[in-house]
Amino acid sequence: MRPGTLFALLVAAAGLVGCGDSPPPSPSPGPGGGATINGTERLGWDQQAGSRAELAAFGFAIYVDGARTTMAGVNCQDSAAAGGFPCTGQLPSMSAGAHTLELAAFVMDGGSVLESPRSAPFQVVVAPAIVVPSGLSQTVPPDTPSSPASDADDRFERVAAGEVFDDVRDAALTPDGQLLVAERAGILRVAHLREARPLPSLLVYGTRAAGGTGSLLSVALDPDFERTRTIYVLQTAVSSRDELAYQLVRYRQAGEMFGERAVLMETASAVLGRPAGTVRVGPDGKLYVAMSDPRGLRRTRSGAEAEGRILRLNSDGTTPPDQPSASPVYAAAEGEARGLDWNPDGGELWVAHGGQREVSRVIAVAGDPRRARTGMANHEFSLASTNDISAIAFYRGDLISALQGTLLIAAESGLHRARFDPQDRSRIISLDSFVDTPVRTVIAAPDGQLLLATPDAVLRVRPH
Repeated sequence: MRPGTLFALLVAAAGLVGCGDSPPPSPSPGPGGGATINGTERLGWDQQAGSRAELAAFGFAIYVDGARTTMAGVNCQDSAAAGGFPCTGQLPSMSAGAHTLELAAFVMDGGSVLESPRSAPFQVVVAPAIVVPSGLSQTVPPDTPSSPASDADDRFERVAAGEVFDDVRDAALTPDGQLLVAERAGILRVAHLREARPLPSLLVYGTRAAGGTGSLLSVALDPDFERTRTIYVLQTAVSSRDELAYQLVRYRQAGEMFGERAVLMETASAVLGRPAGTVRVGPDGKLYVAMSDPRGLRRTRSGAEAEGRILRLNSDGTTPPDQPSASPVYAAAEGEARGLDWNPDGGELWVAHGGQREVSRVIAVAGDPRRARTGMANHEFSLASTNDISAIAFYRGDLISALQGTLLIAAESGLHRARFDPQDRSRIISLDSFVDTPVRTVIAAPDGQLLLATPDAVLRVRPH
């Protein structure tokens, strides 16, 4: 729950959800209105539902001056009070001044959204705020030419500036300019980088944002997204065995909404605490899922660590016929498997390892599934100056000359770039820091632009 004051209480109208083709009850405001807020407060209401399980299927939309946004960070108590289940949610970003708020509840029915009527309008006044941008300092290695002294922020520009992000885990950029940002709580926020218009967010079923206990870990696009409008998300959720499991889930975008949810893969269990994982689409069009396997624990000096697994799957979740022994396991290794990308020079799959208690490293894996199973590491490099890796990406463009041919490593210690031996493109010869603030993921777009996601913002690196 974010810090802030619970500034208003909304009480749901009477009535319960009927069969699967009826919307939830419509919230209605309690007494009050015209409150002066700073925009960081949480909004509270009592939501009627027949059970906690029924409540978990609800999503909530908040309308600000008529513009719809899926409410983020919704938390509901497990027990109902007299008026229903007490719930709170984070307000969206609003400009200073007077605004009219309306709240609605909705459920997904296949690819359709069944939404209640909006609540009665509720008036708020947002007080002006002083925003101090966080600086991003650069460590210039000895073998890199010095750049002219300037404010560090000159190297970046913030994109989707009107969006408020919280604990970002991953991001993806569609060919038509939609930025999909995955938050750990279970919200997939959507912002358009080419058009100034709001887009609805997706509350991922089974995660905390949707009333469950799971987390959203990663997002990837179908390679033919422009035609299929399909995305893949890796999450944790309670399985049919009533235990936390990794799930690979497919969604399809229809208009500006995501629906047609389908679970493609579910593991027996997932790492408890703060699980990590990544889903990416390989050059062969297959899905590659990196995650930790809690059943394969190994002992380290700091305790037990889960072993990593790389799964290779068809787009429908089945095992490709060329996988050895008809197993989806592409490769396995010690330690948590975090980031994935393919070296454009040799086609090898590179895997990043390095949890909070591990020595970070990157490993090159054979590009052929049969070779990958027989011996995982073609090359392995320890990264002493990094910690808690979250993503990697090869920079393939020429827009930013200083990054040409480098491997970018996103971690809590910052963004690092690994340089390769010109005579042996599989061997890393140096590692330096490009950004020293936490970076959760990096998007190296086909046109050469580079986007970085910090825990609460998305930045574009300026070409100079």
